[in-house]
Amino acid sequence: MRTSPLRLAAFVSLLVSMVACGEDDPEGAAGAAAHSTGGSATGGTGGTGGTGTGGTTDGGLGGTGGTTEDGGTGGTGGTSEDGGLGGTGGTDPDAGGGTGGTGGTDPDAGDSGGIGGSGGTGGVDPDAGEGGPACDDADKRCPYVFTYPSAGETSVEVRGSFQPNGWNVGLPMTVQGNVWTATVDEVPWGSDFQYKFVIDGSQWVADPSNPNTVPDGFGGVNSVVSDLTCGTWTCDTTPEPANDWRDDVMYFVFVDRFLDGNPANNTTVSGVETPANWQGGDWAGVRTKIEENYFNDLGVTTLWVSAPMNNTSQSGVGDDGHAYSAYHGYWPSVLDETEESFGSMTELKALVDAAHARGLRVIVDYVMNHVHA
Repeated sequence: MRTSPLRLAAFVSLLVSMVACGEDDPEGAAGAAAHSTGGSATGGTGGTGGTGTGGTTDGGLGGTGGTTEDGGTGGTGGTSEDGGLGGTGGTDPDAGGGTGGTGGTDPDAGDSGGIGGSGGTGGVDPDAGEGGPACDDADKRCPYVFTYPSAGETSVEVRGSFQPNGWNVGLPMTVQGNVWTATVDEVPWGSDFQYKFVIDGSQWVADPSNPNTVPDGFGGVNSVVSDLTCGTWTCDTTPEPANDWRDDVMYFVFVDRFLDGNPANNTTVSGVETPANWQGGDWAGVRTKIEENYFNDLGVTTLWVSAPMNNTSQSGVGDDGHAYSAYHGYWPSVLDETEESFGSMTELKALVDAAHARGLRVIVDYVMNHVHA
């Protein structure tokens, strides 16, 4: 059986204390009362996993063992040679710590009537006892209990900004004696939120027990909870998404006006002025710039490519009276074919592959409201 370094340290400390007090007591009487009371020594607070050793006494109380910060072994109690009480091990008032300390010993308990020390409980762990597991404040989640005095209501629910869509979907409350209650879990640490009670499905009222309010915009007030903290919390264990779009730098590639990489697919619509006609930009041109690291050098992380569906080849008259082609890509007519002026499906896939090879993400525009016959 292997012994942990912490237990070994506590044992060696105990031996040192016993050796220091190992002389015989010339006054060895049947009881400890005849001895003068020795002073007691309290062990210091250990660091992570550390131990504190109590002092020794001659006929008095053994020292109190040290405590540990993070669930380590409790301190070893002091020793008493001649009938005094042994020391108490490290304590854990919050039941979150590690192994308790060893009680102090009394080698002469049989002769002098002394009492050996009691073993301590687990080491103190301030991160796991009263509060909760260790995590950043941003990841801490608190429960919050809403209460409302019962006065014959048929139903009560609470609505507010404490949860997504909380103003539209209420949290039902249950009546217990003369109080309606409801608990919402997983409220972020440090949150500020507003709420109201809805009585019998129609009457909105502020919390009569909460004096903190703000105007609700309708002539009344909402109740407010500010900077929510809690004595016992959990930690949010939701994994980070593989990609958070909020962190991306997006470049909108308006394909026809970007770069002509393949003149063979160029087209124009008769009767349309040059500024409003196709200009020749295509997926081959976009791919060329990808492979030149043009977008990477700009710090871009995502390409938003204009709609790829095949558009009408006809012109349309704009509000300004001029004729326009579908160069913009927003007049799709065949949704399962690629736009012939941009290139083939093979060329579109090659664009995407080239982007991915350089760490660029690609999304394509999707047109729902402008489909042409």
